[in-house]
Amino acid sequence: MAISEWIQALQDVAWPEFLLPHVEVLLLWITWAVDYIDLDYLEYLLWLLLPFFILFIFPIFLVLFIYGCVIFVHIYGHRHQIREAYHTRSAQKLRN
Repeated sequence: MAISEWIQALQDVAWPEFLLPHVEVLLLWITWAVDYIDLDYLEYLLWLLLPFFILFIFPIFLVLFIYGCVIFVHIYGHRHQIREAYHTRSAQKLRN
């Protein structure tokens, strides 16, 4: 099985001392998940819930992305106006 070979390869890596406990716990969790979780059932759930994800979650992220872009462009426009105002004010001071 490819997953058990991959886990064995990860165990054989010389990990730094501070990472070793975390890697061991992660590998234990992965071996438990591979042994006790039915991957066919998870695939079934994925296909079952994928339309709901596309219908509800994806549009929410899309709207948040659009709002973020609008806010960024708005702030960028104001930043440009502020720079121009300071630039013209300093140029007027130099002329006087």
